[in-house]
Amino acid sequence: MPDPKIYKAYLKFNDNQSIDYNDCYNKFEEILLCNDEKIEFGIIAEQKIIDFDLTIIGYLILLKKSKPYLETKIILENNYYTDSNKKAESVIWKIRQSIVHTYYATSNTDVFSVVDGDGEIVDINKEEKRRNYKQENYSFFYSKEFLPIIFINEKNYKTIFEKAQKFHAIQRTEKKLTSENYYYLYCRKLLTNNISDDNYIQILSQLAFYRSLESLKSLRYYLNTETNEFRNFINIDSIQVGYISDNNIKDKYWKEIIPVFNKLKELPPIYSLIFSILVCSKRFKIDEFKKNEIEKITNNILTLWEFTKKLVFGINELAKNIIDHSSTRQGIITGYINKSDQFRINIFDFGKKNIITTLKESTHNKIESFKEDDILKKIYEEDFNKLKNNDFDFSLLFKSDKTQMLNQQAKRAGV
Repeated sequence: MPDPKIYKAYLKFNDNQSIDYNDCYNKFEEILLCNDEKIEFGIIAEQKIIDFDLTIIGYLILLKKSKPYLETKIILENNYYTDSNKKAESVIWKIRQSIVHTYYATSNTDVFSVVDGDGEIVDINKEEKRRNYKQENYSFFYSKEFLPIIFINEKNYKTIFEKAQKFHAIQRTEKKLTSENYYYLYCRKLLTNNISDDNYIQILSQLAFYRSLESLKSLRYYLNTETNEFRNFINIDSIQVGYISDNNIKDKYWKEIIPVFNKLKELPPIYSLIFSILVCSKRFKIDEFKKNEIEKITNNILTLWEFTKKLVFGINELAKNIIDHSSTRQGIITGYINKSDQFRINIFDFGKKNIITTLKESTHNKIESFKEDDILKKIYEEDFNKLKNNDFDFSLLFKSDKTQMLNQQAKRAGV
């Protein structure tokens, strides 16, 4: 076999110390056009970095799908697995998490590895070895700050957006679970031991579900009242919500928010994944809430739940359009909380045409396939005229108001 074709992309720093990824994107395009059978790709940071855009890893997944023999390393020359700068250390943990998430999301594909300043290489083989030995530093867990990278194809779309999530039974064996965090860590350990590429997204959504409850100081209450495995494990009156111990206030709080979680459990995984990121953001510091603030936080939680449903509707539309209209029928969803505490979501594929263009072409093709007297022909003609006359904006894909939808959107939404 001939020597591999080698590509290198260097991360540059802007004046405000943000990272410029343009060299990466340029190399992505070059690699897609490369006809060599074996390709090696290095993404290199010569300076210490304290963050990394997971969109890059999303593109690496799509590259790997297009170029199966591609080998990629993210080389962090001044970051270390143990670093006195915790932000610099945490960025490696973030990338390590993505190694594991991408492995399961792509049905056991080794997408990339990461190399630190000492030359230590971590890949999926090392991560899986940690899991098999049940080491605590195994990197599969659910972050409060960013979504796991979600790879979209027809099979994954149905699991993430259409089918109700399936929770793995948690068998209680330990007696000393004294806090919300201990409960969460215990559940995480048991779930991690049972992960596979078949249940990967279900395990993640269950972790997200528990993470939300833990953040809202309600995981112990939920497990002890709503599940058989933990029922009556502890005295509910002993549980505090932040500084609140008054039973009447706690009962009112739980009565308001637990129905949200009961509903979440019946819905597809994307709802738990999105809701968890929102309720775990820094603005919800339950530990600091006192009696006179519990009503405010309760209202905020319910508001976030309503927002989650609308946001999922929009994400679903864009994901569905990737399946229906992109040339590869594959795409990526990433999301994270930025420094301004805003939730940023990226949805993309490697198609050469944007979503509105492909939606327009697909709608025209649908029209051609219908008989003249078919009522659906008229419905799709109305949509096509909107798209043709630029009366439909990309942002309207996120609207759940049926008066602003395309007819085919409303048909999918059941309105």
